[in-house]
Amino acid sequence: MAKTKTTTGAFFLTLLVLQPLHSAIATVASVQTTSTPGTNIEERQRAIDLYHHEKFAEAAKLLRTVLKKSNSDDEGWYYLGLALLRQPKQVKEASKAFETALKLRPNSAAAHTGFSYSLPLRNKPSDAIREAQAALNIEPNIADAH
Repeated sequence: MAKTKTTTGAFFLTLLVLQPLHSAIATVASVQTTSTPGTNIEERQRAIDLYHHEKFAEAAKLLRTVLKKSNSDDEGWYYLGLALLRQPKQVKEASKAFETALKLRPNSAAAHTGFSYSLPLRNKPSDAIREAQAALNIEPNIADAH
């Protein structure tokens, strides 16, 4: 019973710490990412706007539509990861979205940081540290990775 309380407490502490940081990561991403030829930029931007207005489920749904049309859109995958991370029981899918963003753009400090946020929620703290360090290796001053 004590282990469950500790695990649950650590989980909620992680959520409290990570919640305010997601918008900061998204701001970094908008500076770092570029559009991929062939993407529907207007739809993706509408989805990003939905994300910024905290309409996470709507943003994720629209981003999935955008990504069906162009699955090589690293910024779309990144924002899908952020939107999923803010929804209950979507952490594993968020991790997959961040991984896809990183396959498309391995030098994205924001995607490494987003991925690192998802990993403690999946009980993978050492992997989270590795991803945060990868982000810092790319951009040493990225506050969220610290």
